[in-house]
Amino acid sequence: LMPTVLITEPIAESAVEVLKQKGFHVQFEYEKRNSDHAPEDVTAVINRLHPISDEWMAQYPNLKIIAYHGVGYDGIDTEAAKARGICVAITPGQNALGVAEHTMTLIMALSKQLVAVASDYKKDGFSCKYAHSYSEVADKTLGLIGLGNIGLRVANMARNGFAMHVIAYDPFLKTAPNGIELVQDRMEIFREADFISPHLNLTDDTFHSIGETEFKAMKPTACIINVSRGAIIDEPALVRALQENEIGGAGLDVTDPEECALSNPLLHMSNVIVTPHIAGSSKEALERVATMCIANIECYFAGKELPGRKIV
Repeated sequence: LMPTVLITEPIAESAVEVLKQKGFHVQFEYEKRNSDHAPEDVTAVINRLHPISDEWMAQYPNLKIIAYHGVGYDGIDTEAAKARGICVAITPGQNALGVAEHTMTLIMALSKQLVAVASDYKKDGFSCKYAHSYSEVADKTLGLIGLGNIGLRVANMARNGFAMHVIAYDPFLKTAPNGIELVQDRMEIFREADFISPHLNLTDDTFHSIGETEFKAMKPTACIINVSRGAIIDEPALVRALQENEIGGAGLDVTDPEECALSNPLLHMSNVIVTPHIAGSSKEALERVATMCIANIECYFAGKELPGRKIV
């Protein structure tokens, strides 16, 4: 009997078709469609941002694998999964290019005041040309915290594509690739950089690891970028720093909570760009990630080594 795969949120349609062609039964929790399979039929889950608690897993007594659609699995209770004998697998590297490109897009858009001026043009006409100040990124300093798969791609794009000076802090690295300056003091990133971009998983150590102290250390013209997890930044401290002109701006693909309330001041500041967690959602990335999720599930049931990384 082929496993039943429960999909918690939309994934690439082409991947859904592949699952069906391979003979998997597919259920869609987000549409509550196709619910002819009982919870006990579900043996595999493809999950994106849906929180997975012990109680949630308890609904599916025969669940064997959670194929996480991405790499930031902080929403999954991995201890509970371990206790239940459920495998949790992630898809490293599959959306790294999209996330790195989005990071550079936010940096460029902030330096050119792109969103604000395009919005003002529609409202005020051509004269808005003189209402904004625009900068170049060449010779500016990009400070990265975390030089993993995504951080390294951002560094190379910034250095080779935009002639930026790149400094990085990563306690797990002894040396950095040519052209990237590794600093030993994390606060040096905040003091020196014109754009600061953390590329970190959300853990107890990284939760609110960027807050008042870091914002006070930043140049008044510097911008913070966040495409990792919203809770890495202490959001009330960020709002204060922006309102008091302590820092120059922010480009955020993630907020805390994940769904940014429409009343949130961050959505109403001309020097802030907020996008709804789309950095890893390019068509190409979604297909690569979903393809690896399927491969993780197939290999798990075939007793083979997983192409992704097994967390539990």
